[in-house]
Amino acid sequence: MSRACKPRPPVGDTNPDTPIAPLIPPDRPQPRPAALGVAALAPQPPATPDHETLLLDVARLDASGRFTSRPLLQALGWTPGHRIGLQVRADAVVLTADAAGPLHIGSRGELAIPSPARTMAGLNHDRSVVLLAIPARSTLIVHPLHLVTALLAAYHAHTSSSRP
Repeated sequence: MSRACKPRPPVGDTNPDTPIAPLIPPDRPQPRPAALGVAALAPQPPATPDHETLLLDVARLDASGRFTSRPLLQALGWTPGHRIGLQVRADAVVLTADAAGPLHIGSRGELAIPSPARTMAGLNHDRSVVLLAIPARSTLIVHPLHLVTALLAAYHAHTSSSRP
């Protein structure tokens, strides 16, 4: 015995060209960009106190926690077989050159972060990670992408709210 389904009556306006209100962004006045002076166009020094070079990259962790970033590994001077030390923080894994370190650079330039370290640093929430290399310290810091996204969102929310 089959039951016939009755079509539901249309709700609201039946005109298919009428936009759906929740999908239309609200009209907001667009602020005019401020005029930039010559000082604003001049290169700014890095944000680190001793003006160290910081290099960024984005990598994707595979199911085993491996990633590669050849440009950053080259800048750090880390080649296959290079031993790496590991420190875990609440929002990052800090990798440093360490002759007695538990990790090493693989033969194809890959580096594997152990599962417990990924879990403790919050790297299991995202497969994409943000890499920060500090060549002068022979350090590579692995951050979860959601942390960097939240920092950038807060920065842009602050800068857009402070504009006249």
